[in-house]
Amino acid sequence: MRTRFSEQRDDQVMIEFVADLAEVGRCRDVAGAFLARHHAEREVSDDLGLAVSELVSNAIQHGSGSSGTVRVVAERDRFVLEVSGADGVPDPAGRALPPPTDSSGRGLVVVQAVTDGLEFVDVDGERAVRCVRFR
Repeated sequence: MRTRFSEQRDDQVMIEFVADLAEVGRCRDVAGAFLARHHAEREVSDDLGLAVSELVSNAIQHGSGSSGTVRVVAERDRFVLEVSGADGVPDPAGRALPPPTDSSGRGLVVVQAVTDGLEFVDVDGERAVRCVRFR
């Protein structure tokens, strides 16, 4: 299975991905096209593109499943990004950053920095990371 997407409504896009790092760029591209159709400013689109990349990468590298889902919703004053398949992704709350010599471990901190909120949620019995970015 390759990345698949279907717009369920005009205000959201769902993207299914398999646990393969090649899927990261595809998910980012589909989400970026959706954000462009919803007139996201460049900074917002860039920030959410980075968040999609980090969250999908984390789900693929740390999740225990073979697939996941990205959902982007356009609301009047914000975009909501949700990535499922994050059951193995550690919550960054209270964790120290890794040493500067480590090559990973900063993804969720980066997502927190470029969005206006991040939380772990349960979606249909599966752990997901949800973040918002105001327009």
